[in-house]
Amino acid sequence: MEDVVTAVAEKPKSKAQRPGKSHGAVVARQSRTDLVPKHERLKQQRHRAADSEYGRGVGLNVKNIKDRKLRRNLSVLETKFKDAAVKAKDAEILHESAPGFLETEHDLERTYRVRQDEITENAAIETVQKRFDLTLDQFGPYVFDYSRNGRQLLLGGRKGHIATMDWREGKLGCEINLGETVKDVKWLHNNQYFAVAQKKYAYIYDHNGVELHCLRNLMEVTHMEFLPYHFLLATMVS
Repeated sequence: MEDVVTAVAEKPKSKAQRPGKSHGAVVARQSRTDLVPKHERLKQQRHRAADSEYGRGVGLNVKNIKDRKLRRNLSVLETKFKDAAVKAKDAEILHESAPGFLETEHDLERTYRVRQDEITENAAIETVQKRFDLTLDQFGPYVFDYSRNGRQLLLGGRKGHIATMDWREGKLGCEINLGETVKDVKWLHNNQYFAVAQKKYAYIYDHNGVELHCLRNLMEVTHMEFLPYHFLLATMVS
């Protein structure tokens, strides 16, 4: 005799187990964000934060461009713009502190009317200790420049007075009188050399006030700026 196998479907034990009926139960669905790895979510957040502050707005939809060469070039440009925004956002960590400023309490108040003693009374003790006074009323008006570390101060009077000093300790570095008009002064790559835009030419001096170079190609310079990463002294004539 042949064995006859009969499959019997097991009936649900209760109505709650029957398919198609939830009886008020809520089916929990897994969020799609949980499927994204953590480092990818952090990367997306980083890109969104960079785009909100340094982005160029809505980007180009290069998928609709039929020309392959143009589509590829625009895609490369969009990638460069996004990378630049991310790098600018990452560079914020280099900002050691936010610059200070005076904020008025109402629209009629003017910041230029605030006196030095009022600032001293409301500033922190560490800030008050950095305060110093210089009386320069003979060879002015003066232009000045701080070294890259913020410690050395370079002063240039309109009538030819040049002086360097460590403003924290109040020590005078060098002091010379050129006897001609000084238009601008600028520290170079460190506090050992500085440039002076004088009446006709620009000159380079060392920290002792000894003249090293006369830049005869730079005539009647009025403004200077040193680019430390390019090792370049930029000048302007007005």
